[in-house]
Amino acid sequence: MYSQFGDLLNACKVFDEISHPCIVEYNAMLDAYAKNGDMGSACFLFKSMPKRDVVSWTSVINGFAKNGLLGEAIKLFREMMLHDDVKCCFVKPNEATYVSVLSSCANLDERGVLCIGKQIHGYKVRNEVFVTVFIGTALIDFYGKVGCLSNAIRVYNQMVVKKVCTWNAIISSLANNGREEQALDMFKKMKGDVCVLMRSPLLLYLLLVLVPSL
Repeated sequence: MYSQFGDLLNACKVFDEISHPCIVEYNAMLDAYAKNGDMGSACFLFKSMPKRDVVSWTSVINGFAKNGLLGEAIKLFREMMLHDDVKCCFVKPNEATYVSVLSSCANLDERGVLCIGKQIHGYKVRNEVFVTVFIGTALIDFYGKVGCLSNAIRVYNQMVVKKVCTWNAIISSLANNGREEQALDMFKKMKGDVCVLMRSPLLLYLLLVLVPSL
């Protein structure tokens, strides 16, 4: 409760008064540290936990990502995938885990991120992980930002359900990779859904940026 209002001091006080914290209480404290930008304390607590679940791992990975420590988010994800709990299938990455690490890969300007992103995608395929709307959208955004447009389009075409964020991701990917006309064609496909258009910031983007360029 305290962590939601940024009162980290009180959150720590309440946690310290718990003699034997359960994993839910540990995870709540991890989330509190992450939301308040104290990733040093989050990591210290994470390492001291007697047991971790997917929420524990994801809270810290997402905390790194949200606080701009993208390389650390990717590093911890790779550590997670090598952990015995994951290898033995006691713990499995969830939607939030994938979205956080793919977002980190998409926004990290370093060599090797394409390979890492493809490895994550490959793991999902091999393990038959269901591609939710948000995982699919994260993949599209990732491939678009690293210049692998063909993969972005392939993921988009394989998705049965698409939301506003999905349209935004594929249109932005096309536009940012020099495919302005295709971006406009894709935009036209959105016209049948008024709700999508009204919620899409791409409407203004296309009108101001793409149209004058054609």
